[in-house]
Amino acid sequence: MHGLSRSTPPNTRDRNYYRGFPGRAGFDKGYAMSHALGGREGGPNYFLQAPRVNRRLSPTGALWRDIESYLAANPGLLCFVRLAYPRGTSTDVSAEVEYGVRAEGQFRTVIFPNS
Repeated sequence: MHGLSRSTPPNTRDRNYYRGFPGRAGFDKGYAMSHALGGREGGPNYFLQAPRVNRRLSPTGALWRDIESYLAANPGLLCFVRLAYPRGTSTDVSAEVEYGVRAEGQFRTVIFPNS
């Protein structure tokens, strides 16, 4: 997923669609681009994400959420999320998630383990 961050009004998430999207025990239904920063509703934007990364349950999760909050508060920033899957497997759970942001003339990326 890639695009420009944008402001999204609160309470506009389609909760029924989100609830109906398939999940898996031990994982959250994560957004590649969170709804709060302008990410679209729908299957291609959802992925199985480790709760400790998706929520503020660890320093890794705190950083993930800080990036999302920064993008939501600063519309117009280029950002991307890349899901990296282990080679030679047919799993639908990514091993890593790379988050990239272009801000203040610099491009920065962080690779998060998805476990």
